[in-house]
Amino acid sequence: MQTKISEITAVGEFGSPAGNKLLKVKSGTYAGRMIAIYKTSSTEIKYCFSNSPYETWNSLTTIASDSVSPIVDAVMNENGDVYLVYSETNNYLVSIKLTITDAGWDIGSKVYVYNDGITNAPSIAIDSSENLHVSFSLMNGALFDLHVKTSTDDALTWGISPTDVGEIIATSLTMTIPKIMTSDNDLFVVYIADWNSIKERSRTLSETTWTTEYTIISSSNIDTNFDATVLPGGFIGVVYDDSQLSYREFDGSNWSPITILDSSEGFFPQITIINNVPVVLYLSEFATGEFQLMQTNRQTGSFSSPVVMENRAAAFDSLTLYSQSSSSYEDKTTEASNAIAGDLYHSISTSLLSVESDKIYCGSDLKFRFMRMLLSTVGVGGTVTYSYFDGANWKSFTPSGGAFNLDSSDKELLLWDDFDSAPLDWQKNSVNGVSRFWIKIEATASFSTAPIGSQVTSISNLKSISVRR
Repeated sequence: MQTKISEITAVGEFGSPAGNKLLKVKSGTYAGRMIAIYKTSSTEIKYCFSNSPYETWNSLTTIASDSVSPIVDAVMNENGDVYLVYSETNNYLVSIKLTITDAGWDIGSKVYVYNDGITNAPSIAIDSSENLHVSFSLMNGALFDLHVKTSTDDALTWGISPTDVGEIIATSLTMTIPKIMTSDNDLFVVYIADWNSIKERSRTLSETTWTTEYTIISSSNIDTNFDATVLPGGFIGVVYDDSQLSYREFDGSNWSPITILDSSEGFFPQITIINNVPVVLYLSEFATGEFQLMQTNRQTGSFSSPVVMENRAAAFDSLTLYSQSSSSYEDKTTEASNAIAGDLYHSISTSLLSVESDKIYCGSDLKFRFMRMLLSTVGVGGTVTYSYFDGANWKSFTPSGGAFNLDSSDKELLLWDDFDSAPLDWQKNSVNGVSRFWIKIEATASFSTAPIGSQVTSISNLKSISVRR
């Protein structure tokens, strides 16, 4: 994370799927301004914004305090007005318009999209005429139906009335989560159905007849986190996970064969278009509780091999242990990167740290902000200090996550809140002949039980992502 915006207590992170949470004004007086919209607690939805070059974000502003579902979605018109949909306290579906101003966005009144039943999983889209379209699930007995409603008056009303059910495009499902999209001519809905398939229906914007339901994928391993987008040609691409990350697209006549993007699982996949090229971003599990942000794109006509998008959150380029009693260094980079239990120790001290002045050096070619430590033996009785090299001396600091004396078996240690908060004076220096950005962990009191490691990396436990639209 380059810049930390806020902390949240909301369960479900960005929702499943993540929907639209980060939007950028395309034109007009405020072109380039970005707004982030997300749940900060189980009931509250807030926003903050930033202008280019996005180095600082304004304070959070509350949009609503009556949200009951993790799934919240938003869309922006050309001038920067935002339309938000969510299910409120009575499980009714509502929309709120945010009107862009010099100071941010003015928050409009709540408007009922549907108020005659239990709704969930809203998704919103806007067409080239700035008509708004919402898809949502509606409870029908013990099952769910999938509905679509439209507003042609800037979200003042939806359909004929709040009790109007709109267009019903799927019925009697045990579960459904939709994603609605528009091209210049068409309205598309891609949706999870019954935990075991992803399906699609569409219609032209000018008519009311929907195409026959098409099953994009049928699998017992379908993850509810999927994404879809309108491609430059006006049709759609869909990315999903069913124990491996996969992609299919529609060319107006046929659906393509399945393309495997990653033979491993891909969590929270998101697809976006950058310079007319489909780009897929997702989370890949490096080890238990450690997820890296990955990307693949189709710039050359076929999707590239996935690569790590954030190299500042990775296995360390070097991890070196120093034993004071033997005045010796040992390179333990390989042992630090794997999760083999109890293999990370200095051969003389048989531990990570044992006595005063023993040291752990964690080094990277890039500045990092986080450390994940897995210990097979927890330290008892000792204390440590943390320091970085400022170009002349080792400078002690207290990690943002608090002091950690290697006294728990699984520690996610935040060194600094975000990458922008890493010290400006942090410099590379040489440790045992290797030049890196180093963090030194030094024992300042001996351990009665010396800690032994299993894994140490700078890879955090990312929960979810939402790509800017």
